[in-house]
Amino acid sequence: AEYMGIALRIKQDLKSVKRLKMFMPKSTRNQIYLKFLNDGVMCVEADVRPQSIHPELNIRNLLVMKTLQSLKDRGYAKRQFAWRHAYYTLTDTGISFLRDTILHLPSTLVPATQKRDNKPLTPGRPGARTTEQTTQSGEGAVGDNRKAYRKGPAQPGFPEKDDAAPPSSMQFTGFGRGNNPN
Repeated sequence: AEYMGIALRIKQDLKSVKRLKMFMPKSTRNQIYLKFLNDGVMCVEADVRPQSIHPELNIRNLLVMKTLQSLKDRGYAKRQFAWRHAYYTLTDTGISFLRDTILHLPSTLVPATQKRDNKPLTPGRPGARTTEQTTQSGEGAVGDNRKAYRKGPAQPGFPEKDDAAPPSSMQFTGFGRGNNPN
């Protein structure tokens, strides 16, 4: 009878608890929040072993994973999962929540994902020369260089590549598809 009473009290206590919280030092949680706010994104491997450490923060991976999961559950982050890695992205409400409510930082602080570069965008691959650069160097347009490269120097005994023409009368020999239909 006494055992049933204890079991009943435990069951009632568990119903009264809305959710169980994971205890971690406030400094650890704030370190995770600050890194997440500075970068705007964070990658966490789905590894809950106690010896697994997050490579950027030197904190147990489980703590980082559960902190970011908590932010996602409250709508402050989005999660994309692929190949045992969860990629978390901070939302606009998450930025204001972390910056104003939790970390008490100035509103001028913006995640790296939302900062704009002052460099003008150049089309093409990085390091490629633009048409202005080629005309300034006196080499002509980019297309001229390409044609000159493909054409190459003329070899003695061979006609120029542009002068080469297909034969006027085509001969079909052989069987199957190469056979002359006439």
